[in-house]
Amino acid sequence: MTTGSWTSEFGPVAGQMASVEALIARIAGRKGTCPTFHRHLVSRRSKRLRPALLLLAARFGRRESPALVPAAAGLELLHQATLYHDDIVDEADVRRGRPTVQRRCGPVVASLAGSELLFATAELFAELPAPLRRAVGRTGDALCRGQLREIETLGRSESCVRVRIMRDKTARLFALAAHLGADLAGAAGTVSGRLTRFGMRLGLAFQLADDLRDIVVSSDKFARTPGSDVLHGVYTLPILYALDEGGESSQELRGCLSDLRRAPRAELVQRALRLIEEAGGVERGRATLADWVALATSDLVLLAGEAPLDVRRAMERLVSMSVSGLDAAPERLRGGPSASTDGAELEVAHV
Repeated sequence: MTTGSWTSEFGPVAGQMASVEALIARIAGRKGTCPTFHRHLVSRRSKRLRPALLLLAARFGRRESPALVPAAAGLELLHQATLYHDDIVDEADVRRGRPTVQRRCGPVVASLAGSELLFATAELFAELPAPLRRAVGRTGDALCRGQLREIETLGRSESCVRVRIMRDKTARLFALAAHLGADLAGAAGTVSGRLTRFGMRLGLAFQLADDLRDIVVSSDKFARTPGSDVLHGVYTLPILYALDEGGESSQELRGCLSDLRRAPRAELVQRALRLIEEAGGVERGRATLADWVALATSDLVLLAGEAPLDVRRAMERLVSMSVSGLDAAPERLRGGPSASTDGAELEVAHV
């Protein structure tokens, strides 16, 4: 993103976002002493949602903190570091339209590059109060546990297990962003709690939108090859929903996925994607996404009056950016969340 786009998307914190970007660029480059891989991954192709959320959450407090910009940059680098490891696990060839480091240089180099970037974040979090440093540590642990649980459940899972994986590997980092920003700015406890819950719900919606794109968005619009989750046995919510339907398409999908595990082939991937839609997995996934978007939006409604209108509008844009490319806001959202998620929303409501 350019500074101009930050002004349009995150106007209230555009100046701070520019400072975050400068700090990220300095750490990623380090005058040539840092591995060049970071310049490939730490790029402006990222939407910078997590640092933007941290800085916007800070506008709900009344205290200026010099730790805000370093913490926001640290969160983004933490996120970027996990992408190296994600690409190794997924055997991904493309990230944001470019060849991945693990594709170009192998998993050993990608693992070391990700670890180096991860350790580089320690300096950025060093000035945080001890309770917030512990929160960063707990979140990092949750990210790893979520990824490990996903690996453990390859080729099998349940909806409730999948939601916990989504919460740990993705949503907790969004929740941490909101928590850090609110706490550093001295926001009231109830406000901080609502912002943290908003971050968790936003992160869940972000992950589900990403899972849906892997099924329904073509490669020319989605900067990676569609069907990656199907190919690697990652059973996301839309896939699990389709398997739960029990009809003819569902049974055919079960057989197709079994064939894929034995002999991965491109034609089987395309057949599985078609069957997921036919069995209603995509439709039900969209309904769950709409409910989670509504839940996140309801948190912002509760925060009305706690921050200027332009800040709340910018946070609404965060929601839209998180689910971009999908129709995640059907007319029923205006009436609040429905009961279509079969209990999945309970995982969100009790964070």
